[in-house]
Amino acid sequence: MKNGAENDIIDSEESAADPGQTVESIEQAFRYSDAWGDEHSPIDRASYASMPASAQQRAADGIRKAQELFKLDTLPRKIGFGDMRGAYGMYSETTRTLTLSRTRCKDPEEAFSAMIYELTHYYDHKSGHIAESVYKQALKELGLRANSKKASNLAYQLVQCRYSEKERVGEIFAFSIEKAISGTQNALAKKILEIIERK
Repeated sequence: MKNGAENDIIDSEESAADPGQTVESIEQAFRYSDAWGDEHSPIDRASYASMPASAQQRAADGIRKAQELFKLDTLPRKIGFGDMRGAYGMYSETTRTLTLSRTRCKDPEEAFSAMIYELTHYYDHKSGHIAESVYKQALKELGLRANSKKASNLAYQLVQCRYSEKERVGEIFAFSIEKAISGTQNALAKKILEIIERK
């Protein structure tokens, strides 16, 4: 029992759902054919299968929610779980891969939130980096100046650290979408989501 728990073999009551069957249905749901008729799946089957079935399912729910919100016709080349230090996930523009933390995202709700967050970065990349223009538009519609204390406080509430909004507007953008979808948004996040929904 002890060795099994350390090797992630025992997932408490979550083991009732078969992770192998779950990943198979998720992989099937996101399969697509390219221009040459070759079939592909962005789901990294091995890393998905290593996760509890409920975390797999909520991560897939996050993909579907982002597809619907951002009207995505493509997804990152590979989506999976991996070992990460101090982060819930990462989207790489260079390799077009999205990785969620294997340890932090065992919690199904963390898997959902992290997937939304990282797919927001993917959407920003795919759209030619629109985060800054959406952020500025949101501030304008809220009647705030970019360098005002109120704008800075709203950004701080979202990202929980102070830094130049200009330098890290992509983080504010991704946190806004994640928090608005999870229902923990403030006025800035709500406005950013409204703007995206109008696009």
